[in-house]
Amino acid sequence: MFDSARKWNNAKKTLTASGFTIKQNAETEGTALFDPENKSQAKLAMKITGARIRRQLSPEKREALVARLQSARAKQPIVKMNGTRLGFDPLNNLELLPCATS
Repeated sequence: MFDSARKWNNAKKTLTASGFTIKQNAETEGTALFDPENKSQAKLAMKITGARIRRQLSPEKREALVARLQSARAKQPIVKMNGTRLGFDPLNNLELLPCATS
């Protein structure tokens, strides 16, 4: 998980100081146990591992995002010619041609 032993050792010190229990200890990685009910420990575990909190969308917000995406997709002209999908380059106002395959 960590690139070097120094990073793991520093993380291990931080974790043990916060009440984690080190269960496995290797050169550049290990296993630390914590109480998930303890918010500070859970937050630190997510920070150390680089995990991100997943966004929880309400049904109304989800519907608004879906509508926005559909609107944006509708504005992009897509042309099919002989079964080949062609797009449109908005920066240069040029038609993108399909790649020649050999």
